[in-house]
Amino acid sequence: MASSSPLAYLVALATVASGLATSLGYRTRVSSGVFAVLLAYLALADRLETFTVNKLGTVVAIALFATPSGARFGIDAMLRQAKNAERELPTHVTWGNVRFFQALLVTMYFTSGVAKLRGDWLSSSGVIYSHLHDSYQTAFTYFLATSVPAFGWTVFQSVTLLYETGAPLWFSMRKTRLAALFVGLGMHAAIGLMFGPVIWFSFLMSALLLSCFAPLAWLSNWLGRVWERSTPSNRPQPA
Repeated sequence: MASSSPLAYLVALATVASGLATSLGYRTRVSSGVFAVLLAYLALADRLETFTVNKLGTVVAIALFATPSGARFGIDAMLRQAKNAERELPTHVTWGNVRFFQALLVTMYFTSGVAKLRGDWLSSSGVIYSHLHDSYQTAFTYFLATSVPAFGWTVFQSVTLLYETGAPLWFSMRKTRLAALFVGLGMHAAIGLMFGPVIWFSFLMSALLLSCFAPLAWLSNWLGRVWERSTPSNRPQPA
C-alpha cells in the first residue's frame, strides 16, 4: 500500500487547526479565511467523494469569514477586553449577517422538499423505512426498525415532507417559528442517531438551526453567562 503524501497530512492538520481556531475565536479573521480556502479545496479536489456536510461547511466558513466573527465572544474578544477592561464589546450585528444564514437554511430545506416531491415520497409510503437497511445502520436504527409499526414511518415521512416544503412559511411566521425549530432539531437528532456517519451533518444543521432561529433571549442569556464565567475582567474583584 502506497504511503500518503506528506502534503496530504499537512492539509489535514491545517484544516483541523484553522477550524478549531475559528471555533474558539482565535485570530478569527485569518483562521476563518484559511479554513474556508482549505474546505473549498477539499470539496473541489474530489467532488465524487464529498458529502453535503463538506459543501455546506465550505459555504458556512466563507460566510463566517465575511462576517465580524469573534468580535463579541472567543479568545480574540477576551484578549481585547483584558487589555482594556472598560472597552465595550459589540452586542449586535447588521441584519445581513443573520439573514444570509437564515436564508441558506430555509433554502436547503425547501429545495430538499422539492427534490423529495419529484421523487418517490408521494407515490411510496415506505421511503424512509427502506433507507434504514443500508451500511449506515446503527443499533438504534435496528431497534426502531423492529419496534415502530409501519404506519409510524409513513407519518414520519409525511411530517418530514411537510416540514421541508413548508419551511419558508414555518420560519417566516412568528407563531410557527419556535415549533419549526424544535421539529427540525428532533428530525436531525433522529437522523444522526439512525445513520451513523451522518451525525456530523446533523450537528451542523442543529447548530445552524439554533443560531439562526432560537429566540435571541435564549442565546444572549446563555452566551452571556458563559462569557461572564470565562472572562477574568468580569469576575468579582476582592475589596
